[in-house]
Amino acid sequence: MPVAGFERGLTRRRLPFFQNPVSVLMLGVFLLGIVIIVMTEVTIRDQTDAATRTAELRANTLSISMRDQIGIEIAALDSTLRIASVVARQDGLDVAAVRVARMIAARAGTPAVFFLLDARGKELWKSGAFTLDPATVSEHMAASSNYTGTPYISAARHHADSGVWGMYLSLPVLDANGTLMGLALAVLDAARFQQSYNSMNLGLGGLLQLIRNDGTVMAQIAQGDLSAGATADAAIWSQIATQAGRPCKNIVTAGSADSSRRISSFCNIESYPLVVGVGISHAAAVGYLEADVWRDRAVAILLIAILAVGAMVLRLLLARQRRTEADLRHSEARFRAVFEQASVGIGVREISMAPRWIGVNRKLCEILGYSESELLQMTTVELTPEEDRSETQDYNVKLRSGELRSYTRQKRYRRKDGRIIWVDLSVAIVGGADSESHYLVSVVHDISDAVAARELLKESEERYRQIFALTPLPMFLRSETTRQFLDLNNACLETYGYTRDEFLSLTVADLQVPEERGDDFDPAGARAGSVVERLKKKHVRKGGELFDVEIYSYPATLGAEQVRLTLVRDMTEQIRTEQQLRDSERRIALALAASGGALFDWDVVTAEVYLSESWNVMLGGESRETHTTFPELTRLLHPDDQEEQRAAVVRLLKTGSAPLLTEYRVRNLRGDWIWIESRGSVTERSKDGRALRI
Repeated sequence: MPVAGFERGLTRRRLPFFQNPVSVLMLGVFLLGIVIIVMTEVTIRDQTDAATRTAELRANTLSISMRDQIGIEIAALDSTLRIASVVARQDGLDVAAVRVARMIAARAGTPAVFFLLDARGKELWKSGAFTLDPATVSEHMAASSNYTGTPYISAARHHADSGVWGMYLSLPVLDANGTLMGLALAVLDAARFQQSYNSMNLGLGGLLQLIRNDGTVMAQIAQGDLSAGATADAAIWSQIATQAGRPCKNIVTAGSADSSRRISSFCNIESYPLVVGVGISHAAAVGYLEADVWRDRAVAILLIAILAVGAMVLRLLLARQRRTEADLRHSEARFRAVFEQASVGIGVREISMAPRWIGVNRKLCEILGYSESELLQMTTVELTPEEDRSETQDYNVKLRSGELRSYTRQKRYRRKDGRIIWVDLSVAIVGGADSESHYLVSVVHDISDAVAARELLKESEERYRQIFALTPLPMFLRSETTRQFLDLNNACLETYGYTRDEFLSLTVADLQVPEERGDDFDPAGARAGSVVERLKKKHVRKGGELFDVEIYSYPATLGAEQVRLTLVRDMTEQIRTEQQLRDSERRIALALAASGGALFDWDVVTAEVYLSESWNVMLGGESRETHTTFPELTRLLHPDDQEEQRAAVVRLLKTGSAPLLTEYRVRNLRGDWIWIESRGSVTERSKDGRALRI
């Protein structure tokens, strides 16, 4: 071939880039590799986000469920302790023990042991076989002096004898004067939390915590082991403690206890200084996806170099997708198991003005009294009493418009049997970016018993308020710090002569005489926790009149302020009467001493007889009082005088119109018969005229 022809042949073989199959294949492999890498990274990110959101939703649902479960149990214990405290204050510890025993017996499956202790911490009664350790009793007795209106809850302790992890709640029992009568205490077995932990199927690295508002871990279950008493991780607790007004908070934590990274949800327990947290291991939630990242990238790089591996890579991606879908199905199955076995009612419903249930669990059916098929045909509006439907519709409007994403409130439902129940309802919108796929998750638990207990407490407080207003003796409430009057009853106005506005502008010192001012006031507040005081003083009426009073006062807490409740008794008339009685007794004693006679006092009802010192002297003995009975005394009478004396006494008992005047013989201490002159009259009679005392 000529050179020119060879060169032309070479020129013909040097094809343009896009016409070269190898180049196109290389470019195709390169572009395909880039596409696969981008798709892999996007898929990994989406799957990680989806797995994280699923884990967050699951942790949030479980923490809400545990919050509601623990809240119900603590509220029930609180209710029982409060009722025991009220009964003990009104009727005494013994009656309270009987009432609480009956109440506990009526509640099958009570998850606690109840105790009543006296003011020294001595056990008076308990509802089950459990022994309190001295350290626990000392802690709760000390806490009773700082009572804030809610039960004092201590961290769980391991009971060496029984092996039980007990969490303790207590309320002080105060009498009407504010004196500590004893302690109502309940022991909740923390192993219940371990059972709840096991039912959650959190897997390796799961965590369940109950934390007090000072950061103390009341109970913690990690890796299946129960512990308590530690301090919550500062970094985590700082995030939780700043959530004022928000019931739940989802965070990714790295606990200092085991440095495990977790997806956690923490929820405040309403009305109690407690936070419950559920943590799912981050590795268990998304770790399996992170493990595939470098493998997918390596496959993508290999696809750039080897086109034949493309099919295999595609196969691997499809297999991985199927595996992910299987894992998601398993996760959904686990969530479904928690959904069905939850101890609170859970329902999924539409977002509409009359939302229908899409799914309901067994507990919700039990709470509302309907079967699952019946509930799925009903709307939440139909379950709401007519007078509450307007408020329910307002919440539905706000959810539908996006003004609300979640809310928690107490509301009423009407059960199938017609009974109205109170529930604690937590509602949240759940779904993806597409608003059409959004739905509502509702968590419902029956709080009818707790509401009834609050109503009982409210009625009790109202009764005490009426007692305060209607007490015939002056009673007032004043500040321990300023000594200013905060409240008073009408008897104060009548006794001191001031109007209500005038009285409220005064201080305690304005009622006292100058020389006694300041005796009952400690500016440093040292008496804030003291026991009941009883003082006798002179007070001044509005017009300047002095009068004697006896004061009873005891400390109390009104909100954050230390106050003192004071009862005043006007002693003027009593002191005058007592002086007259002393004068009368002195004159009688002088008359008896001058006459040489003895005083005879016979209680006809009990037959008891009192004889003054002179009686024993007349019988030939030393001067001393004699306490005997009427039958014993009649044995001293001469046999010949007994019938006549008995007849005279019967006449006096029947008529009492004329004094008794008789003479009879009695045997003295030497055995001789001596003559006695007896004068007697009826000094006290019953409403029907019967003689009670001679």
